[in-house]
Amino acid sequence: MKRVLFRRFIAASLVVAAPYGWAQHSLTVPFEVESVTNPGLAPSGEGRVTVFRLAPRYEIESVRDDVRTVLTMGVAIEQSSNTALSANRNLPDVGYVWESSRPTSVFGLSASYRRESTRSTEFADFGRLAVDSTQETGVFGARWSKDLAPNTRVMLGAAHTRVSYDDPLLEDYHETAASVAMERDRGEDDSYSLEASAARLVPDGESENDSRVGLLFRYERPLNEVLTLNTELGVVRTSGSRSQTDPVGRLQLTYAGERFSTSIGWARNVAAGGTVGGYLRTQEVDWTLDYVVTGSTSLSLRAGRAQSLAPESTSGSSISARLMSELTQFWSMSFGVEHRRLRAADGPASGNLIGLGFVYSHPNF
Repeated sequence: MKRVLFRRFIAASLVVAAPYGWAQHSLTVPFEVESVTNPGLAPSGEGRVTVFRLAPRYEIESVRDDVRTVLTMGVAIEQSSNTALSANRNLPDVGYVWESSRPTSVFGLSASYRRESTRSTEFADFGRLAVDSTQETGVFGARWSKDLAPNTRVMLGAAHTRVSYDDPLLEDYHETAASVAMERDRGEDDSYSLEASAARLVPDGESENDSRVGLLFRYERPLNEVLTLNTELGVVRTSGSRSQTDPVGRLQLTYAGERFSTSIGWARNVAAGGTVGGYLRTQEVDWTLDYVVTGSTSLSLRAGRAQSLAPESTSGSSISARLMSELTQFWSMSFGVEHRRLRAADGPASGNLIGLGFVYSHPNF
């Protein structure tokens, strides 16, 4: 049934896209070979596995009059040398955006469907790794903005998200959310906004329904020509199995120079997850650095830590480095290493990754 709906979604997207005479096409085809130790981050260790990954991605975009449309289609095909440690997977990723712009308003619709490994999503979002399963996520959304004055606008948004898993340890759910915000520009890159939001989470299992309301203040300001500060401060109230009020927010400082850029940030949030119990309290710290070594070679460094604050405290941290080098106009090579650490109730664990890849990229395919 899910595959039938997926095929129908692609067919409907192509039918909508057809009349527009696409102006721009792009194709990216990465091929990677990864050697991963302890991929499940078990305290006792699980040995080593080699993963082969082919991930083509195609995008077509059109701007005609006041309408912009974007259709993206991709799939990650993973083959493992040991399926007991890492399963073979086909992970499609499809998205469609339709946006109509008027002189003082913008209205947009979006839809997406993707499959991912929880070994990646759960670790990155919640700092945990309960089981290596497959997560399916479908999202339908709408947004509208209206200029009330040359520097003031109101924005409305709504989205329905459906998440399911192929393992009973994680619980399927759907969430419906809506928001309203008022934004004001103080300068070309200086703006602030106040947003009120509400959401309802309904698990498929025996867990109680959960709801969330929040108020969030955002402020973005350039400190100088190369430094930008982004801040978010607010509060969220959840009502369900564990009703409580939590502070949320984000601080991010970004530097953008000629040869390198870097960013450091902290965030605290209340988000939906597949663990029984509704909304989860999370906290993240991240740091990135991108450096142009030569005209054709660049280096990227990443470090981050994600933590689940409740109902069970777990944390996962990672540090990685990746070197990218252009070989020809359309071909490039990458080499990367990553170290992961997990702290959970059953004890600490760690794992390493070494990857080599080649990427074919054609911006006007």
